[in-house]
Amino acid sequence: MVFTHYQKTKSKHPMPELSRADLLRGNWGRRRQVQCYPPGALPDTQLESRCTRCGDCARACPEGIITAGQGGFPVLDMKRGGCSFCGLCQVACPSGALSRQQVQRLPWQALIAPNCLATRQIECRVCGENCDAEAIRFELAIGQAPRPLLALDACTGCGECVRACPAAAITLISAPDKDQQS
Repeated sequence: MVFTHYQKTKSKHPMPELSRADLLRGNWGRRRQVQCYPPGALPDTQLESRCTRCGDCARACPEGIITAGQGGFPVLDMKRGGCSFCGLCQVACPSGALSRQQVQRLPWQALIAPNCLATRQIECRVCGENCDAEAIRFELAIGQAPRPLLALDACTGCGECVRACPAAAITLISAPDKDQQS
């Protein structure tokens, strides 16, 4: 057996910062997900001060995607499905932590990772078939599997593609250029 000494080098894949909470939860090396709050959610600090954590928004959600996140505050679990922007969670919120303003877009967007089946030359178009906004299309090329193309301006952040992806290659990230919620 040959052993080599660990050498500190600059890697193409640097280790992400790991908080104590991530270590204890077993979240090693995973890309940190954005906190996906329900439509109309106030900014973090205001949400935390106004939300009573009653769970009315979760019970009102017909998609069943609102769960209790860190601290018991409502978050969207996109692995369960996508947001339909129906507004029932906003109407059910008694504290005003979710504004009643109509929302058509959420403040994050999809990100397709390199482990996407289509980018690995395996025929898969599930994300595009589930994208009602038609933000995910596929580029055809001779002799290759169609590659996904994401139109960020069309992405509503609904999360339907996250649920649908068989390789779990799609995550949501903060959308820097979008309004908080338009």
